[in-house]
Amino acid sequence: MSQRWLVLAVLAFARIAMGYQFQAVGSLTPFLVDEFRIDYASVGTLIGLYLLPGIVVALPGGYLGRRFGEKRMVLTGLALMALGGVVSAMGTSYAMLVAGRVITGVGVVIQFVLMTKMLADWFKDKELVFAMSLYLNGWPIGIGLGLLTQVSLANATSWRTVFVSTAVFSALTLVVLALLYRRPASSTGPAQTAKGASLSMHEIVLVSVAGLIWTLVNAGWVVGVSFAPGYLTSQGIEIAEAAAITSLSTWVAVVGVPLGGYLASKWRRPNTIIVVSTLIGTLAILAIPYTSAYVLCFSVIGLILFLPAGIMAALPIEVLRPETRALGLGLFYTIWYAGMAALPPVGGWTYDVTGSPSAPIFYSAALVFLTLAALLVFRLVQRAGGRNVGTMNALASHPKEN
Repeated sequence: MSQRWLVLAVLAFARIAMGYQFQAVGSLTPFLVDEFRIDYASVGTLIGLYLLPGIVVALPGGYLGRRFGEKRMVLTGLALMALGGVVSAMGTSYAMLVAGRVITGVGVVIQFVLMTKMLADWFKDKELVFAMSLYLNGWPIGIGLGLLTQVSLANATSWRTVFVSTAVFSALTLVVLALLYRRPASSTGPAQTAKGASLSMHEIVLVSVAGLIWTLVNAGWVVGVSFAPGYLTSQGIEIAEAAAITSLSTWVAVVGVPLGGYLASKWRRPNTIIVVSTLIGTLAILAIPYTSAYVLCFSVIGLILFLPAGIMAALPIEVLRPETRALGLGLFYTIWYAGMAALPPVGGWTYDVTGSPSAPIFYSAALVFLTLAALLVFRLVQRAGGRNVGTMNALASHPKEN
């Protein structure tokens, strides 16, 4: 195995650990509601708190990566994930759960920003989209693993054991990354990049809109997989079976995400892939309250909705110069974290206000559909700028592009 594919495997493993830990609160919703006497909006807040620190940490994370080195800061982030898992497991109050999620969130922020930059240092052009797709797969694999195992683990032992397992997973990932990750020889070290270039206004606008695109599709999906088990349970399905059905959207995405990356590199019509996939994904989500074919709905969501995941995640790299990647990705994830912290609690609020378990499902579909409006703005601003500035020119401006 060449060094860059080994690096990809290591980074994807870290993404699996993050997805597994993120899903813990969603999987434990009934246990936490009963234990702490909290409402569903509070559960949504805990879900969002995993990402909330990104609002203030993502941009500094980019600076810290340039100053101290990406690997060192990512290892620090994994250590914080392990610590936060332990704090959550020891929780005797809702406040302690909040503290645990914030600690893990700080660690995750650092990784999201810097691991994307680390990946872009190893892969270029069309290869980057495919590599990004494989890398992104770690998140749904981790969530799917959580959906399949965490409820059963909590039933067999305790909800606290689930949080302990997230800490162990994070510690194991820390060891793997420390031993196996290497920086490419062509990449500049932290001392050389500490005084790198600043973002241009054009880059700031484009990266911000790209962050909104990535936020809307992810928030819509997260709301769906977090509240769908509760909806299915309301239809008479046992909670373990409901979690397994919902997990199909993550497991099928394991095929859909890299397939989308492959199609993008071959077909080179990124806009078409995003638009068609988003429309079909929206319809599949909307169909959930109107059909009993839940397996089909969640399979379509997983396969189709995330076909363009690699394209979307690579949008900031498409418009950033190599010397501004760390800062630009910090901005990208600041937008993403802010939205991911703010939008899931609204899903819980729709449930509390309406009393309908299907309300978060409709809200999920609305968020996904709004991705199309954000994509339109991104392409208009990009064309108004007259050129692409990043490494994705071959994909973004190919003559076949619609």
